[in-house]
Amino acid sequence: MKSLLVLYTQGMHKFPESIIKEYKAMGGIGSSMQWPLLFPLSSSKLLISGYDMVHPRFGAKGDADYLLDHLKYVESKEMEIINDPESNILSSNKFKGVILASTVMDVPKTMLYNPEFHDDLEKILENFTGHTFVKPVYSSMGRDITLALDQEKLKNLLTNAKSSMVVQEAVKFKRLIRVIYIDGYMRAYYELPSYGSHSQFHNYYAKVCMNSNSRPFKIDDELKKHAELLADKFKAKLMVADIFQTENGYIFNEINTACNLNYYNEIEGINFAAKMAEFFLKNN
Repeated sequence: MKSLLVLYTQGMHKFPESIIKEYKAMGGIGSSMQWPLLFPLSSSKLLISGYDMVHPRFGAKGDADYLLDHLKYVESKEMEIINDPESNILSSNKFKGVILASTVMDVPKTMLYNPEFHDDLEKILENFTGHTFVKPVYSSMGRDITLALDQEKLKNLLTNAKSSMVVQEAVKFKRLIRVIYIDGYMRAYYELPSYGSHSQFHNYYAKVCMNSNSRPFKIDDELKKHAELLADKFKAKLMVADIFQTENGYIFNEINTACNLNYYNEIEGINFAAKMAEFFLKNN
């Protein structure tokens, strides 16, 4: 029986603990641990020795290159790492994620703004004339995302930016769909656009992250194909794909690999931590 270590960053402990609880209940050996990103590798490596499988569930916190160094170390010690190290970085980097997804499905118009290059601003203003989102390259749970309703607001946001920002068209959608993908097993949920307390987003705002009010969505052949292609492209056996359903078909939003899926248990009575534990057991 392979031992399992689930790693997470600060504040992301609940679902990893659920996975380990289910894995142990099925006869497995494992534990979850907050990955000490502030420690050098020489100190951190002692904490992960002795495990056969390592499953990192890293959100958008921390330095991406430093994260990747740690994951490469785990890989070098011949511990099986699920998902692939690059998958964790690509799912957190909102710009690289869109570029990769564009090779297999439609994506929103997206550009990267670097405040060090003033020419970028003019190019972006030429390309974005409607409602536009501005967000950090590394972000999660909708934090620090701003909607520019016109070019003046967009110009002000970018002029005052201190670091690189992702500039992305605001997609008009019918539903925001979250596809939970566990090595081929799929379930989907959706949330309708909100006109309540988030009315400043007009019909652009919806939240499927940690939202137990989401509703089941029937996966059709097209959505299934998109999810399978994304999983293959991102080298992800375990992932969550957020996808817009629009009048003209499906459009990519983002990939996540660190979501707390406990919130979905009560919707259909599916225990996703147990589903993941079953996957790890089959991997023995």
